[in-house]
Amino acid sequence: MSYLDRMSEPAYTLKQVVSLLAPANDPGAPARIARQVRHWTARDLLAPLGGKRTGTGVSRRYTADEIRKAAILLELSQYRIPAPVLEDSFDVASHDWPNRSDWDDAVAGRKSIFLYMTYSRHITAYQLAPADAVITMLEPAPEKKREPMFEIFSAIVINLTRLFATLKL
Repeated sequence: MSYLDRMSEPAYTLKQVVSLLAPANDPGAPARIARQVRHWTARDLLAPLGGKRTGTGVSRRYTADEIRKAAILLELSQYRIPAPVLEDSFDVASHDWPNRSDWDDAVAGRKSIFLYMTYSRHITAYQLAPADAVITMLEPAPEKKREPMFEIFSAIVINLTRLFATLKL
């Protein structure tokens, strides 16, 4: 999607992003989430329209898809994923998600779409998949064909359809 195409989409200020992401029953959440969104933007995990350095008096503005990515990062933060793990993998993995039909299905609520995040000391991987997909990321390699350093033992699974439904975009 080109910059001009993105400029025609609705865009949200940091204050609006925080209001969409913060739970109503946690008075400390808005300040914490604002800090997190700023940090994720500085670390290139979120891409505001026009770039992350907008200049004095010009607010960063985020598209709906960037807010959805922030919701995913917020969910992952509950599992205490180390920041370097996300910084080394999330931006590259999530870059094309808004162009995928699974993402569109989750946004529209047409079917349950899950994000599988697996990581070990040596590798981090993400996969968007519908509920009925066969996920083989955690299965051992047949006949020990995979290097031991790339074996993955656990995953975090997020129901994107449910997560996105909580956002009032």
